[in-house]
Amino acid sequence: MGVSTLTTARILKGQLKGKTGEEEQLTWDKFPHSAFSKTYNQDHQTPDSAGTATAFLAGVKTNKGVIGVDARVKRGDCSTTPDTKLYSIGKLSLEKGKKVGFVTTTRVTHATPAALYAHTPERDWEGDDEKPSTGADDCKDIATQLVDENQDISVIMGGGRRYFLPQTMNDFERGSNSNSGRRDGRNLIEAWEMSKRDKNQTYRFVWNSTGFNSVDPHTTDYLLGLFESSHMQYEADRKDPSKETAGEPSLAEMTEKAIGILRKDPDGFFLLVEAGRIDHGHHATKAYLALHDTLAFDDAVAKAVEMTSEQDTLIIVTADHSHTFAMGGYPTRGNPIFGLTDKDGKSALDNNKKTYTTLVYGNGPGYQDVRQNLTENITCKYKTYTTLVYGNGPGYQDVRQNLTEDVTWYQDIRQNLTEDVPCKYKTYTTLMYGNGPGFKNVRQNLTEDVTCKYKTYTTQDTAFPLDSETHGGEDVGIFARGPFSHLFHGVREQNYIAHVMAFASCVGRYKDDKDCAASYKQPEAQDDTSSNPAPNVRMHCSLIIFISLSKFVFSFLSF
Repeated sequence: MGVSTLTTARILKGQLKGKTGEEEQLTWDKFPHSAFSKTYNQDHQTPDSAGTATAFLAGVKTNKGVIGVDARVKRGDCSTTPDTKLYSIGKLSLEKGKKVGFVTTTRVTHATPAALYAHTPERDWEGDDEKPSTGADDCKDIATQLVDENQDISVIMGGGRRYFLPQTMNDFERGSNSNSGRRDGRNLIEAWEMSKRDKNQTYRFVWNSTGFNSVDPHTTDYLLGLFESSHMQYEADRKDPSKETAGEPSLAEMTEKAIGILRKDPDGFFLLVEAGRIDHGHHATKAYLALHDTLAFDDAVAKAVEMTSEQDTLIIVTADHSHTFAMGGYPTRGNPIFGLTDKDGKSALDNNKKTYTTLVYGNGPGYQDVRQNLTENITCKYKTYTTLVYGNGPGYQDVRQNLTEDVTWYQDIRQNLTEDVPCKYKTYTTLMYGNGPGFKNVRQNLTEDVTCKYKTYTTQDTAFPLDSETHGGEDVGIFARGPFSHLFHGVREQNYIAHVMAFASCVGRYKDDKDCAASYKQPEAQDDTSSNPAPNVRMHCSLIIFISLSKFVFSFLSF
């Protein structure tokens, strides 16, 4: 979730309340401390979630596509993994006797949550069916690692049942599991339940809203909730009976349940909360989906603030990376965020006398060889093309030649950017703008004849055509409140976040009280009668992280 996502979600939140929107506040806008996080991977300028989540959870930058291991590992090469494991704030919290949990709207084996507990040279090895048939026997798939090697994690909620059930067993809701189910025939859900029965622990496994609503946090110590075969529904679709029949809890409801279970421990807890489908909405260049998931994330952060105290709980909101999503044009105050850019009471026109939106992507699937004009005859309020655009991504809808190195700055049709190498496909640049004089293609005008299929938040325009919009490489925000939140200021390397969490909660290299927050008194907590100057720290992330930002993540650390 980059800054553009924050701004546009804030405007949407206000407009849904009948305001102009710009004056609205997201929950973390009110946090007292903030900073910027540099998100690059060890080997890539623009990062992926595997490397970034490892950085902010384990405190070490690593390569794109690997999880919980350092940069000596070669992606996809199991033989390079010995002695490269990195241990996350979750693992360190467990070693200190704290409770740990995570909730996500993605699969629980997806990159960001997996960085809390797994170690693998390939983020895509979520289940054993995703691993190569040879050469990776010594590397366990991520779902197996979660169940067999992380039995002390108290709360696990998200999607991804497919990697926990055998291929021969139908999914509870979606039917056949033969395409992605387990080759080894194991039922990891039953294995998780058996591990709890063997230790006489109180536990629940749930897979729909009915089961979720029946869970009593006061009498449940371990909770496994897998609410979809793959990722959970977008917030915009969660209550749509044509897309979801079994029912799913919201991110705020999962956050509330998780805190209710974890806060029973007097030693404190760590909770990771990821609104990962913000990321997926952006990859599809569907700003409507991404921004409504951002508002669902806002609700989750608000619930965490409501249930915790600033005196003993550190809440951090950040993202693992950004996207190529941009907000541009000169729309008037209060112009619908999903609408056309306006000027003098009517739709603004570009140099080709065609309308355009405020919201755009730099690249992605929204690209079309020829597209109609966006008009104001919009039958789907807040669901059509808008002021939001991306500089590049799937939303691009014009025909262009490939860019070459001998490029003139304005061309109706442009050549490819190559180094004198003829290419079948067209190259694209790392840097791009959502609008402006660099436009080099011919396109039809965006019309108002937009059908409402899939709520007509079809796709935003993009500059370059890709199957999936890419991440953005710019810095993302960090917002914090609670004990030692003042340590977040300026511009920081992303792995700095993990070290602040460890210091504040006295775990890992800071486990001795003399080396951590326990040796300090917070200015707001100075009290001569206090016998415990070290407060609880909970960290709230939505990749997030990767809050995530493209993806927003918020974590709770509790002392």
